[in-house]
Amino acid sequence: MALRQLLRTPALPALQQAARRISTTPVARGEAGHDDTNGHNGWVFGENPDKARKWGGWEMTYYTSFAASVVILGVGLTYKPKTDIKVWALDRVKEKQGM
Repeated sequence: MALRQLLRTPALPALQQAARRISTTPVARGEAGHDDTNGHNGWVFGENPDKARKWGGWEMTYYTSFAASVVILGVGLTYKPKTDIKVWALDRVKEKQGM
């Protein structure tokens, strides 16, 4: 009974009308004030995929330093000292057994 009285209150039709007005309002999506006269061509980063891309001055240095750091990291992790407790215990057992 209380629900019927709540639904009959004059506020509900006003809310329904407001909801209808909001839902039927046209929304401009993706516009944001852009026009196509400023050189947008549809390619990723504006680069033509058919043409060879010219490298920037920083790229060769960046890629070579990245490759060198990967090699240094790989060698360093391969030859790092064994600090596990099991390795230490095995070395102690071998020392005591005279091996």
